[in-house]
Amino acid sequence: MTQAMLAVLEKSLAQEIEQRNIDRIWASEEVVIVTAVCPQMRYC
Repeated sequence: MTQAMLAVLEKSLAQEIEQRNIDRIWASEEVVIVTAVCPQMRYC
């Protein structure tokens, strides 16, 4: 299930990944953390 979820997220966020607005998408079975930072906050 984890690999399927990663595939969906990578497909949904492909443009943001390509534009480097998202650094990476990865998963761990033990912990779930979702973090989103808008591009303007990156250099604050």
